[in-house]
Amino acid sequence: METASPEEHAITPEGIGDDPGTSISVDDLKQAYTRDAHAAWHGARGTRRMPSRADMTPRVMRKFLSYVALAELVDGGKDFRFRVVGDGIAHKQKLLLIGKTLADVDHLVPDFGTFLRNLYLRTVRQRDALAYRGTYVRTADRHPFTYEAVILPLGDDGETPDHVLVVSV
Repeated sequence: METASPEEHAITPEGIGDDPGTSISVDDLKQAYTRDAHAAWHGARGTRRMPSRADMTPRVMRKFLSYVALAELVDGGKDFRFRVVGDGIAHKQKLLLIGKTLADVDHLVPDFGTFLRNLYLRTVRQRDALAYRGTYVRTADRHPFTYEAVILPLGDDGETPDHVLVVSV
């Protein structure tokens, strides 16, 4: 497989809106990293509703690994715990997230964990890939960022999510 050129991976403001939860179709993903992630997830799932965490290896995710966050469902989705956070996400968020739950994130930056939980839960409930594009300004620390993200459910049985894989640029 060829990797995309840096120009293809440039983060573009095109289509970025003011609504932090602007849902878009996965067919409308513009960024190469999010498109690559959705294609890898779709290929790994085969005939199942979703691939397992084990299917999404670093090798499978090599094109977009820096922009990955892997969050495990805690207590059936009452919370999520970050297991992996790529450098691209850590840099953009300016937060150390590995090992933290979204409740922990809410203690660090009030309401941001709740915002993420709502997005992740929607993916868990629908058991399908969901995509978003927007601009978000965290209320507590006024940290602004634009993003395009695809949130992908993972489940060992191919049907029931136990993790979400987030790719955000």
